Amino acid sequence: MSRLQVLLDETTFITLSETESEYSFEEFPAKTSHTIFSSVLLSIHKTSLPTHLTNSEITVIDSIKSGNRIPTKSVYKQLLSPLFKLLDVEHTYLETRSQHTIKDFGSTISTTTKSGKNGHLVIFISGDTSINEFINGIPYIHPDIFFLPVPQGTGNALSQSLNIRTPIDSIKALLSNAKPHKFQLYNASFTQPSYVLHSDERESETVSNLKFFVVGSWCLHSTLVAESDTPELRKFGRDRFSIAANELLSTNPEFKGGISKIEKIDNDGDFKETNVLFEDGQSLSYFVLAGVPRFEETFEISPLSDPKSESLYLVYFRHLDAADTMEIMKQAYDKGSHVKNKDVSYVEIKKTDQVVLSIADDMVRRLSKVCLDGTIVELSGKNRSVVFNWADSNNLFCIY
Repeated sequence: MSRLQVLLDETTFITLSETESEYSFEEFPAKTSHTIFSSVLLSIHKTSLPTHLTNSEITVIDSIKSGNRIPTKSVYKQLLSPLFKLLDVEHTYLETRSQHTIKDFGSTISTTTKSGKNGHLVIFISGDTSINEFINGIPYIHPDIFFLPVPQGTGNALSQSLNIRTPIDSIKALLSNAKPHKFQLYNASFTQPSYVLHSDERESETVSNLKFFVVGSWCLHSTLVAESDTPELRKFGRDRFSIAANELLSTNPEFKGGISKIEKIDNDGDFKETNVLFEDGQSLSYFVLAGVPRFEETFEISPLSDPKSESLYLVYFRHLDAADTMEIMKQAYDKGSHVKNKDVSYVEIKKTDQVVLSIADDMVRRLSKVCLDGTIVELSGKNRSVVFNWADSNNLFCIY
């Protein structure tokens, strides 16, 4: 069970807790003999709340279909709504009603806020993909945007990597006076035509680039994410990945392509050096660019990646038989020991570097999909490639 006890204005205790079946919010006078859990006690005052609560236009986005929700548990209704009411915090609540809800909301962010506040605070009750959709929907020029991840997705890679294990951890970060952190962001640019997929259906418009912050992948990882995102498998929650993985590895497809790293070797960027990491046309099993160390609580894909700092790493290996691939994945669950495996390449990508991924022309549609934080992009045509590089986070800040 997760629990947080807050002392408000030195007069009222607030207890937020979680069990397997529900969240609860309680308030009672501080003078009562109610048990105090001093190890998690947080003292706040209405007149001195963090500036991201007092000087921001606040929106709570609830991705109601993310993860494997329990009907009796609602982070917003049982925790956030009563908390904000008690603190007199004005906000807007937005439920996702379609695959375009979050992106459409992001497009409404302008250079000024409706309420005259200095910036926006967006609280995501969701997984990583919802945050990605928002970031890719906002205009390039915008006021400061602070966001808080509340883990309610399947993997919750960003939250896990920020040591936010539960929604109550998120609320504790929200109420603390910790300084928001600059958000680390990366970009992927695609040859044309390329399409965003939803349940294996193409968007009507092509996509030329997308930003990401957790993962940019191809091969087994991206195909696994794409093939596990069906109504039939989503009902299994996190188990859907293992179900899809067993099916995928039963055929163990080869992914033909190439990997190059382009390094800037002078301050003006005029001189660049290309290092071929994997020759074009050879067969890969795995390609992952990781901005976070863990995709799940115990799946440590890139031990040196850290969303709190400028660190991006590439993990890849050639095509192996299914048993060897599974052994490497098991090692990833063993504190990331796979990066020491002789078959695995683990490469730091510096801020001035670019990674170019090429996909062979004969790769069929099923094997021509890349993954950006759960968003699937299908590359079509000939001479297909993706260029990955660092992106300007442009006034984006994360609260943790």
